[in-house]
Amino acid sequence: MREEIWVVKRLIQYDVDGIVLKSYPLDVLKKAIEQVMDGRKYYCQRLKYLQNSCSLPTHDSHLFFEKFNATDLKIIQLMAKGKTSEEIALQLGYKKNTIMSYRKDIFRKFDVNSAAELVSKAIANGFLAIDE
Repeated sequence: MREEIWVVKRLIQYDVDGIVLKSYPLDVLKKAIEQVMDGRKYYCQRLKYLQNSCSLPTHDSHLFFEKFNATDLKIIQLMAKGKTSEEIALQLGYKKNTIMSYRKDIFRKFDVNSAAELVSKAIANGFLAIDE
């Protein structure tokens, strides 16, 4: 399973018995299966960390995601890949100033001041997956 927070939240809402992220070794998966077969729940350590550190205390996640449109999300993805505003503009077919305006708006929506902070918060809130 991928580390996308909205997927994790949905699984928890559905009250699944066990969650193991795909980056975990097989012995952890085996332990999870054994616990679930014994009638207990199993959530891997990374999931517990995500639950504690990546929740959205001031927003329902669905409402938080509604603040962003498809262009915002694409720009966030390209910024995470290290693209400059000029490169993003060229790739998406916008002017550089338009991308700069989008970036300012995205920073405001995320309440961040730098691209690094944006990428970190985007990962924490499920906008970007952590590549293995």
